[in-house]
Amino acid sequence: MQALQVAADAHVGSKMLAGVLPLNKVTFPALGGAPGDPFNELVDYSVVLDNADVPALGRFAVVRPEVKAMILKHDKFIASSYGSAQPIQNGVIGSMAGFTIASTPHLPAGVNIIAGSPIATTFGDQLVNIESFRHLTKFGDVVRGLHVAGAKVIRSERCSSPPRADQIANG
Repeated sequence: MQALQVAADAHVGSKMLAGVLPLNKVTFPALGGAPGDPFNELVDYSVVLDNADVPALGRFAVVRPEVKAMILKHDKFIASSYGSAQPIQNGVIGSMAGFTIASTPHLPAGVNIIAGSPIATTFGDQLVNIESFRHLTKFGDVVRGLHVAGAKVIRSERCSSPPRADQIANG
């Protein structure tokens, strides 16, 4: 199951990155001399979503583990998450600036944050050609099948990396 999750994360991330509007691609520095501020980046991105009439409900950001560590240490995350009754599950670490934050190390190379809305991207998967048979050397049955999956960006203005400040100022 872990291999299916890794493959799905990598596939959907690459589709989202390929479908992003060119002006909305930006590098968020998670490491190095001057790392970025994830809270400010998410606030800036929420402006882009607001201007595209994207509903606030369901907004998400998927981040690399390095950015996750920055978020978990961020005072605004701590203040908003303290005492939350929401369980941590499926990689979700909490919420910040109106985004549900999830973490995976399987984002496309060079990408630290992908943010958007579920109305921007579709994903479907299914197990087909399932068969079971007796294990030859152990007690029990073996079940195998073919996993097929696909993803597509259907609204490119609603999934992208956070905008740069000069993109907001210049429209």
